[in-house]
Amino acid sequence: MSESLYSSCAEVLSVCQAAKDDLAALLDPNTGFAPRLRQLCRDQITEAENSASSDVSQEELDVLRMEANTWGLLQAVMP
Repeated sequence: MSESLYSSCAEVLSVCQAAKDDLAALLDPNTGFAPRLRQLCRDQITEAENSASSDVSQEELDVLRMEANTWGLLQAVMP
């Protein structure tokens, strides 16, 4: 799981790095940096919960939930 998560995060970072001078795009509530990372975490959680052969521990799921919540909080407090 962590390898695919890191790869996905790197992809989001690359896309957002390309738009680093466009603050409106980075802060967009649907496609900005924080909502993209939040969605990545949510997708990983859903995938792990739906996979019968998942070797993801409850602790790892809790960490992903906290990460998703953190990105959600950051999005909520951004202008």
